[in-house]
Amino acid sequence: MNPEDLYQTLKQAPLPLEDLSLSFCEDPLLSYEYLKACGFPITYTTQLELSTHVPYQQSLYCFIDIETNGPDPKTSQIIEIAALLYKPAKDPFIPGTVVKSFSSLIYCDHVPPKIAELTGLSEQHLRNAPPFKQVLKKFREFLGDSVFVAHNVAFDFSYLNALCTHHLGAALLNPKLCTLSLSRKSILSPKHGLGFLNAFLGINIPTAHRAAPDALCSLKVFEICLRCLPASVRTTQDLLDYA
Repeated sequence: MNPEDLYQTLKQAPLPLEDLSLSFCEDPLLSYEYLKACGFPITYTTQLELSTHVPYQQSLYCFIDIETNGPDPKTSQIIEIAALLYKPAKDPFIPGTVVKSFSSLIYCDHVPPKIAELTGLSEQHLRNAPPFKQVLKKFREFLGDSVFVAHNVAFDFSYLNALCTHHLGAALLNPKLCTLSLSRKSILSPKHGLGFLNAFLGINIPTAHRAAPDALCSLKVFEICLRCLPASVRTTQDLLDYA
């Protein structure tokens, strides 16, 4: 059973631990520990269950943004990363809590002129930054088993997943949520790009394509979306499915 099949199975019903085996590991307990270490949303007491079957206010959400020197992780790299670990308030009209934050520039010896113009980051800004693999390890520890959230999450998640798989030897299996998709379903707006919503919703965070303010802006968009959810969205899994 691969992780995606397991996830879909557990969405429907719990499983006994004995039923858990991955394609590369037949030992159920080792498979469970591996999945947990990779961020897979699983819990075990008397049987295996998804940890997303709880009120969505009880989960931790990690808002992530990366800046890169190119679109393909095979030929480019991250030059800046930021993440905010966040827990919603019980009342969606009350701001939640940023539990902790993570932010780092990453050493890079080549920043194309267009990227430098877009982000304001050049080789000079990055020459004393920590090496990429060191930052990636710290980020993976920071992310833990929280929900991976980003505006256009497909880009950030696929980029970081490719790097974690290649350099750390383990994929990212965290549940993921896209604030771009969620905002389209929750907020009546002519556009849903992060920069537009930042101004349109009166968030007004100076973003300028830098990781930390963009991550914070996506968090603020998320908080506004929570106020507009249908009553049927109660659990974290409901929220993931809705988004």
